[in-house]
Amino acid sequence: MVSRRELIGRMSVIALAATATDARGQTAKRSASAGSALLSADVPGIQLPAGKHSVAANITVRADVVAMPGATIEIAAGKTLTLLGDFQAPVAPIFTGPGRVDMNASRAASACPEWWGAVRDNSAHDCLPALRACVAAHPVTLLGAADYFISDTWKIETSHRRIWGAGKNWGGPHQGTRIIVVSGNRDVVQLGFDTPPASVNDYLNSVDFRWMELTRSAPPKASADDGAAGLRMRFTLDCLVEAISADEHAIGYSVTGAVYTHLRDCHAFRSSPGDKSGPQRFWAFHLDGRTPAAFPGGNASLYITNCGASIGGTPGVPQSIGAYVQGSFADTYIQNFETSQIATGIKLDGKTGKPSIDQGRAGQANFHLLMPILDGYSAVGIELTNISPYAAIDIVDPYCGPAPGAFAGIFIHQARGLVTINGGQLHGWYDTVNGGNALGIFAQNAEGIGIIGTKVIGFRRPISFEQCRDFTIDAAINNPGEKAAQPAISLLGCAHGQLRARIKGQDGAFPAGIDLRGGNHHLSIDAAGIDPACLNTGIAGRIIGRGDNAGLAPATIAISGNIA
Repeated sequence: MVSRRELIGRMSVIALAATATDARGQTAKRSASAGSALLSADVPGIQLPAGKHSVAANITVRADVVAMPGATIEIAAGKTLTLLGDFQAPVAPIFTGPGRVDMNASRAASACPEWWGAVRDNSAHDCLPALRACVAAHPVTLLGAADYFISDTWKIETSHRRIWGAGKNWGGPHQGTRIIVVSGNRDVVQLGFDTPPASVNDYLNSVDFRWMELTRSAPPKASADDGAAGLRMRFTLDCLVEAISADEHAIGYSVTGAVYTHLRDCHAFRSSPGDKSGPQRFWAFHLDGRTPAAFPGGNASLYITNCGASIGGTPGVPQSIGAYVQGSFADTYIQNFETSQIATGIKLDGKTGKPSIDQGRAGQANFHLLMPILDGYSAVGIELTNISPYAAIDIVDPYCGPAPGAFAGIFIHQARGLVTINGGQLHGWYDTVNGGNALGIFAQNAEGIGIIGTKVIGFRRPISFEQCRDFTIDAAINNPGEKAAQPAISLLGCAHGQLRARIKGQDGAFPAGIDLRGGNHHLSIDAAGIDPACLNTGIAGRIIGRGDNAGLAPATIAISGNIA
């Protein structure tokens, strides 16, 4: 067997151009033609000794190359060094000069930005040129467990790339990879393009971006409707973003024009105040479909899985949002999204910048929100507003736990179309025992809501509908140790609804079961699931206000369930 040392000893030691300067500063002269001949020779490999080696012409090297410590390759302007074999080198500066390196077809497993001059853990050194050069040169970029400071946004516009760091949960030196932009108004990383490409086939394609923290060294700045982001994704196709932490930004992740794109195990965090010259904003995930460019939705087949957002300290962002889905949102799938101490966990606002019949029909269909965990929200767990008549929204198994003083677990207003809430748990006792008055589910001026099997527990105001039509309420309401401030279900000015709720709790937990006072009509109510023991007025309080419905005949409200 031949040892590695023997193999390297047998390799042809050649220079890569007309002039090579060794470590002692001595210069050996060769002709350019002789250098080209050596590079074209059929040799098993090249051992590149310490010193500067110049490339003055376009050169293609087919042999394997081992660069020894201290070796550098200077490439002249307008020239390209193409490496087709394996390439091994220390994690240190190797490639210098204005020319370029092409390792896209090489047998080297990966490249590192240090070969192009990136310096780890040095806030005075701009690593942006090295990061760009590395991504352009090789399909696989590997970053070390270190900080890489950049002066501007790192824009990744080359398809078929894998860019991996060494971990997202930075806890100190050598405990993960951080990309740090030294600016308050620049994004840290952008995947994709500033303007829409001609077709989806020209989108940024097949980029795998993982395992790093994106942060900044200056307070983030927000504008009227945008802000400095950790990661901005624009016009991507079949891309994967995984295990990324976006910390201390106005927007953690801004996504538009994403086609069959996945975000997995990504988190946004905010603990420090922003630039005082702009709005104090924190949108952890902004799915921007206000001006869709190529599809009815702002994104097409966007998958967000096991992601989340949180706030620590006192950043001064009272209107924070975990996931802000704005404009057209068709073909969006959000699963296991978790927030902590965020004002509004998830908000869908269907208002678009350029409304059209296409967006109205197709732009708000096929939205799925599965098992969100929304804990400690100070305003609303889930909010839906400005929803089109063609909307189709499914919310499955949500968990909502308010902070004291929160407004509502689920708030739906100015909404048409069809919205289904299937299962889930809304726990309001922590707000209640701390003097709050939160709503569990509140719908206002809305249509097409279906609530099926949702558990609403410990709220002062469990369910309230105002000016709503075409709805179903089939919920389980329970106040085992809390006194409600209003009936378990209150309807005002509602029509064409079905109610089949189960209501229980401690003795006298609710003033009444279902309150129909105020212009309700054409309702079907099954009261069999209302336990009179939990009502202040007993069995007589199962349904109140049936006669107070704007003069409409009681026959427009059908009640079953053995009502006395």
